[in-house]
Amino acid sequence: MDNIQDIAQGMQEFKIEAISCTFPQEIIQEILLRLPVKSVIKCTSVCKTWRSMIINQSFIRTHLNPTVHVNNLNASHLFLIHRVAGKRSVSMFHKALVDDVLEEVYSLHYDNKAFDEYSKIEFPIAPKQELYN
Repeated sequence: MDNIQDIAQGMQEFKIEAISCTFPQEIIQEILLRLPVKSVIKCTSVCKTWRSMIINQSFIRTHLNPTVHVNNLNASHLFLIHRVAGKRSVSMFHKALVDDVLEEVYSLHYDNKAFDEYSKIEFPIAPKQELYN
């Protein structure tokens, strides 16, 4: 019975490691920097990658320096944009199914308070082929 539990635990760790490899390290770091200290400490047990990121002196300094980082967070909104391009993509229930992924991009953008006009973005965004038809 212990063997089955060990296998299940290993599979869970593998899934967490796979998820953390999906997002770029910069985005995971931005998310972790917004968490309270107790939650960040709990996150050290998620996977080795997160642990090494969290115990890094630079991360600790940034997380514990509220005057710079927290003020920047409160002054702006962040937009996380995820784009996948492939040979064939089908949108089903707002999820893109892509065969043969050619490019996958995550980008994090800060909201600029200098702009006072915003545009509505329709979702899901049409693939390039449909834009020219």
